[in-house]
Amino acid sequence: MPNRSNTEREVLIYSNKPESIFREDIHGNKCNGSLTVLGRGLNSIQIMSEFADAAAFQKQEPTLVNCVDKQTRELLHSWLMHIEPVGP
Repeated sequence: MPNRSNTEREVLIYSNKPESIFREDIHGNKCNGSLTVLGRGLNSIQIMSEFADAAAFQKQEPTLVNCVDKQTRELLHSWLMHIEPVGP
């Protein structure tokens, strides 16, 4: 069996705030599909944030984003983010 850390993996991105934290496809539409990452390599995963109203944005609650292997459901990476508003 090959070493999974050195191969490509199909991953899914999950968040505790799926209505506000998401990925976009190449056309700018929200998507929940998988993406391919390389083991032991540098990968870029673009995560977008959008809040329905100013009150939701002002809460500044911690946001959790997880990267999970689609096949094995193994947690590969996890980020805890604090998103803060910046005024004009």
